[in-house]
Amino acid sequence: MQSAIIATGNELVSGNTVDTNSSWLCRQLITFNIPVTTIVTTGDNKEQIVKTLNQLSKQAEIIFLTGGLGPTDDDLTRFILADFAGVKLVENPEAMRQIEDYFRKRHYKMVDRNRIQAMIPEGAKVLENTSGTAPGIQLKKDKCTIFALPGVPREMKHLFNIHLVPWLRQLHTQTIHRQKLLCIGIGESSLAEKLAPITSNFPDVAVGTTVNEGIIAIQLTCIEKGKIDALTQRIKDEFGNIIFSDKGLPLPQVIGNLLMDKHQTLATAESCTGGLIGKMLTDQSGASNYYKGGIITYSNELKQSLLNVPEDLLQEHGAVSGGVAGAMAEGVLQKIDADWSIAVTGIAGPTGGTTEKPVGLVHIAAANKTGLCKTEKFLFGNPGRETIRMRAATSAMKILRELLLTNNSHTV
Repeated sequence: MQSAIIATGNELVSGNTVDTNSSWLCRQLITFNIPVTTIVTTGDNKEQIVKTLNQLSKQAEIIFLTGGLGPTDDDLTRFILADFAGVKLVENPEAMRQIEDYFRKRHYKMVDRNRIQAMIPEGAKVLENTSGTAPGIQLKKDKCTIFALPGVPREMKHLFNIHLVPWLRQLHTQTIHRQKLLCIGIGESSLAEKLAPITSNFPDVAVGTTVNEGIIAIQLTCIEKGKIDALTQRIKDEFGNIIFSDKGLPLPQVIGNLLMDKHQTLATAESCTGGLIGKMLTDQSGASNYYKGGIITYSNELKQSLLNVPEDLLQEHGAVSGGVAGAMAEGVLQKIDADWSIAVTGIAGPTGGTTEKPVGLVHIAAANKTGLCKTEKFLFGNPGRETIRMRAATSAMKILRELLLTNNSHTV
């Protein structure tokens, strides 16, 4: 069974809004072994969308149409579906009740314009939307089932989970087994070279890799779980600690789990990353169990007054140096009573670089209470300010993870 997605909205084709709905839908559908063969992004053009529906309905058994269910003049989906199915629009009492209930429960006044959202193609099914005013629509024509979902990501996901997941489960599609291995500390080409001779012995397993800010995901797919498990073990044996998660856990959560296993805590000192490391750590639920906090010292004055970085060190080597990164890591341990610390100082650009210290130069240090302090120098080039900051934050956690794995004691 194959599916297709049509994402509608002038805001999508203008570049003002990024279509995150399609990628999310693809990830959900693959778990039901329903591949998405086509994704079409189009503006609010009735003729173009009807034409696209006619084309895709001959290729796919399921079509997901996102956007265009609101009350404004450019919300055309209900009219498009009626034209496509060759039926008229009728006011659906169930949909009207749901919309009225939504406004009444929130003590909002419902205007007449919202009544248009209860107009449903004759014979179509209403998908109740308790998180918004736009009900979804399920319509079948010939062998193709079309699901029209709101464009607002939160509402789209809600309708998918409530209405579509049970419907998809009833299809009894063949089970597909998947495994994702997340790696750090190796380049993509080096990984590919080491991976090729291993995966060549497993021709039935589909292997793909993706890269995001220095983290490589190895994705394995096969209908036979035993082959997935065997290949996974072979890859683990080859790459060892380069693989930081086989459960899809993000690196900050892996760091948190390691700290909790050791009953230890962490503090951060950040300059060029401006609190990004602390943000990434506290994105994880339960971070208060191991992350004590951080200090952002963007200026040299604060590096001295808050982290006790020596003035002569700053004058001799500059703020962006290994010595200052190490002093920051040690200083934050003195200020915040934690077992471990990581510190970052660098030049994120686009200005501020010199021949000796170009944009993308970052020094990172990790330290612990027993006096261990490891510093590393990175040259990330100039891929952009946000990319440099993200790579610096990820590299800092990579260094800390390596130290946590080599330090097996439960007390530092």
